[in-house]
Amino acid sequence: MCKKFKVILAVSFAMAVLGLLSCEEDIAPKQQVQMFSPPLFRVNEVNVDNHVLFSWAPMNANFALELCRSENFDTELLSFQFDKVDEYWVKADLFSNTRYYARIKSVDIKGILDDSEWATVNFTTRPENIILAPDESDIGIDFVILKWDPAKEVTHFTVAKGDDTPVEYILTAFEKASGRKEFTGLQGATKYSFNLYNGDWLRGVREIATSGGIFITPVVGVTRVVMRWEADNVDRISVLQNGNELFSVPLTAEDVANGTKAITALKPLTDYPFRIFPINTLLGFR
Repeated sequence: MCKKFKVILAVSFAMAVLGLLSCEEDIAPKQQVQMFSPPLFRVNEVNVDNHVLFSWAPMNANFALELCRSENFDTELLSFQFDKVDEYWVKADLFSNTRYYARIKSVDIKGILDDSEWATVNFTTRPENIILAPDESDIGIDFVILKWDPAKEVTHFTVAKGDDTPVEYILTAFEKASGRKEFTGLQGATKYSFNLYNGDWLRGVREIATSGGIFITPVVGVTRVVMRWEADNVDRISVLQNGNELFSVPLTAEDVANGTKAITALKPLTDYPFRIFPINTLLGFR
């Protein structure tokens, strides 16, 4: 009986010890199996070139960053990888005036832990205009020369006069490489809208008026002015006063050939604007 009691006591003691060990395993903290997501992920700056500065709280980790125009990150994905930093400039050729979605995750340097969950943010890029301001020599009576940074990817222009339907100009390989396009056959003293695209992405806009006329400096007398011009398709000169046409002077073949016409019987010390026309079209103003 005594021996049987000792056996029962020993078994009970062993079970108690096993129970304590089991409890210690239950209350022991679980090991981390996944990296933490980069905290405070945000966009700090979008500069004039649509380069984007991202930042987050410091972490001892590598990072994977992705950008996309789709919030599902399923098309035209831009990917970047870097390590041990807390900010990063993305200097990609992003679409202007466009909403982008960005996400970042941390990656274990030692390769032991799983990657973190994604931290996300969205932002809108700035409007851009890569068409350079033209010089005076780039604008004439019937032409305009436009230039841009040839490093920027572009495909075509559209050009519109007033409310007219825009005309498309596909850029050649040479024009793309040189960053230069000359538009000829334009109408004098007329405002045109020039839009530069890369596919459906608008990259630049300029509104430019062709030269205000074809007049050369006139010879002015007390009551007469000798008008001079450079063109062979004109047929009359209009003399204005107070914004209205005072009278119109038809041009003979000889006037057109010489490029001069004397306007007489004018009042001394009076301001007279002059306009020169081909058939139904303004070519010059002075």
